Amino acid sequence: MIISERIMNVPEPGEARRAPRVSVFYATDSPGHERQVLEFATFLRKGAGVDARLDKWEETERRDWVIWLGEQLKVADFVLFIASPEHKRLAETGVSAEHGHAHVAAAMLRDSVSGDLPGQTRRILPVLLPGHGTGEIPHFLFPNSTTKYVIPEFTLDGVASLLQALAGRPRHVLPPLGVFRPPPPDALFIASAAPAAPAGRVLAVGAETAIGATHYLVHAEDFEEEPTLDGAAVLRRARAMNLADPGEHVWLRQLEIKHESPAATEAFEALKREHKQLVAFDGRRKGLPRALGHVPDGHVTTLITAWPGPAGATLAADVPRPGEAADPMWACRLLWGLSDLCGAVAELHHRGVAHRALGPSAIVRRDDGGLALRDLGLAAWPQRPGEGPDLCRAPEQGRRHNAATGPWTDVYRLAALVYHLVTGYPPDPPLPMRTQAPWLAERVAAIVHAALDPAPAARPGLSDLAAALKAAQAFIV
Repeated sequence: MIISERIMNVPEPGEARRAPRVSVFYATDSPGHERQVLEFATFLRKGAGVDARLDKWEETERRDWVIWLGEQLKVADFVLFIASPEHKRLAETGVSAEHGHAHVAAAMLRDSVSGDLPGQTRRILPVLLPGHGTGEIPHFLFPNSTTKYVIPEFTLDGVASLLQALAGRPRHVLPPLGVFRPPPPDALFIASAAPAAPAGRVLAVGAETAIGATHYLVHAEDFEEEPTLDGAAVLRRARAMNLADPGEHVWLRQLEIKHESPAATEAFEALKREHKQLVAFDGRRKGLPRALGHVPDGHVTTLITAWPGPAGATLAADVPRPGEAADPMWACRLLWGLSDLCGAVAELHHRGVAHRALGPSAIVRRDDGGLALRDLGLAAWPQRPGEGPDLCRAPEQGRRHNAATGPWTDVYRLAALVYHLVTGYPPDPPLPMRTQAPWLAERVAAIVHAALDPAPAARPGLSDLAAALKAAQAFIV
């Protein structure tokens, strides 16, 4: 099977055949290990056609090895980190002149990873030669969550996975995408889902709903329903698919007024205000929802916004089980995404409003890997005790508090979300984050704890929190 896959990857006529240049970094654990590395590098050059470079082949004259290492890092397409107990020790402690320049090379790799985590993750490849295991890969290369290359023998079959990475060619080719054909809705199921609702107007799980001239199929995932305090109206939220264009997914906020009351009127006005706010933003800021329409239909009014990508899911899927600490690489990418999302939240603050409902369900993963707000939360609603989802509620939003909410509330809710996703526990109370996430830099943990201060005036600004989250990947310890 490996042979047939290799044949499939033969370059087409005229295709560039330049051999990838790789620098081999290792530690001299023992003479036997040194011979094994030399044999491996020799096979890469002679047996696999890889332009491998090793310090052993450069000992022709007296030279500055630190400068040589820097040049190797600069010109190499890939760096092969040969895992071994001594190489891991040097990489994590930076000690010992007894091992030549291996500790300097390891320090350079650490610095490269800290400066560009996504890029260097693709470029620095941990390699396990025969007799070596995952436990010999240093922590900053994320041995458990990222790919490593196990070399069982020095043959083309034995290095096949490494050669695929060097060539940038997958073993299995992605098949072409066919036409998406969702099954038609079951009329019997629709009738039983909401028997008392006017047909085709009120949102219900699994129902085909007509909003204006467009028909949508309502998903069960993300469906929410909440009555006003007096029960005079019901606010429903749902993700739905445009049946005329299955590639278009939307987020619907619908108010059904059962009878007139001050609470129902307040909800109706809030939905209108949110539409005006969305129109004012006009989708110009990445991460903010984009208005598609506001459709009044008798006692039912629906606000339609674009869902950020057909496959997007909210961060609710990432909420950990109690005590389930986050993987460092995953967490760093998430913190980077949240730092970028702070720009969208800051735009709300610039317009004089705050979201006040930030939490896992309010934040959507975009198809490009970024994050976006599902809607404007409570930005159009007046403050009331006990408002917003429980999970990240700020102290000033509690039922027994009457302190004002504002941008500082969003700072607290974002910090509470970060704390929960990274440590596996909600901040109730916030214990030191590094007890659950020792890889997190003290600087980052400190500003998250400051943002969780019960006193709004003591919390840092949103820009300070964003800067710390953005720098998190460069401060993994």
